[in-house]
Amino acid sequence: MTFPKHTPHKLLALIALALLAIGTVACVGDHRSHADRRADKAYERITERLDDGLDELEATAEQRTKVHAVKDDLFDQALEMRKGSKEVRKVALEELKRDEPDAKKLHALVDERIDEMRSLAHEAVDKAIELHGVLTPEQRAEIAKRIEERMAEHEE
Repeated sequence: MTFPKHTPHKLLALIALALLAIGTVACVGDHRSHADRRADKAYERITERLDDGLDELEATAEQRTKVHAVKDDLFDQALEMRKGSKEVRKVALEELKRDEPDAKKLHALVDERIDEMRSLAHEAVDKAIELHGVLTPEQRAEIAKRIEERMAEHEE
């Protein structure tokens, strides 16, 4: 097969464009950020472990739905709090780059983050109490037993 004189240039240009497109797709791949992909993996691991535990407890469909709703809510809140920390770090870094950092501003940033963490921790406690009422006494006893076993393992 023979090509007209100008075709090889067009063919090379086409191949180059195809390679560039493939390279771009390979490099960009998943357009989400590294943090988003990490959050997705964390969510998957948490869900897997939770499902394993619910299987072992022989949880009902209703219990599973409620437990997963709590997990989703707390995970979303933690993710939002984590996203806010990026801005706080930027502000803190800018302040520390100054010749005379504003101590009050830096302490206020710390206080704000601690208040956010405290709020999320209280929310987690409230959700745990809510789930306590969803589980049977036998399931709660089994969970308590497992927690005690893990605590004993860590004390050794």
